[in-house]
Amino acid sequence: MDTNGAGPPHQGAGRTKDSGLGGIRMWSISAADTDRLAMLCSRQKELWGPVAFQSCLKAQLEMIKSPARKPDLSALSVAERESIESACLERRRLRGQAGYNRCEAEQVARLATEPARPDLSTLKDADRHSIESACANTKNKQGPAAYDRCLERFMKALAQAN
Repeated sequence: MDTNGAGPPHQGAGRTKDSGLGGIRMWSISAADTDRLAMLCSRQKELWGPVAFQSCLKAQLEMIKSPARKPDLSALSVAERESIESACLERRRLRGQAGYNRCEAEQVARLATEPARPDLSTLKDADRHSIESACANTKNKQGPAAYDRCLERFMKALAQAN
């Protein structure tokens, strides 16, 4: 569903239909894409409920529907936005603004499928700094979703070591 009317759906995603609902445009996607989206976002629904599930679906659909348009990053933290920008710099250099926008949309979609952001506040300052340092390259090269998974891995390793 497109609530702002911008851009046609991604080729193969179906045809846009004017639903007559005051600026809301409906479009369809394949059954395979529907199943993939439900699978990617199901963990969000289990952990955080239907609102998180719908946010995840929105991010995934936005990537399918309008891959060259700059995604809305306003709901992300400053650190997440900076991580996405850093991870996508090479794509901008190689593929221009459209490639950069696609990379940002992919990063937002990946981040939306993550079940939760790790909470480092319970760690000692030295442990938190060590974990953040160990994952810094991942944050800058692979984006915030990969960074969160890296933090989780190190937090589990630290918990097992203690």
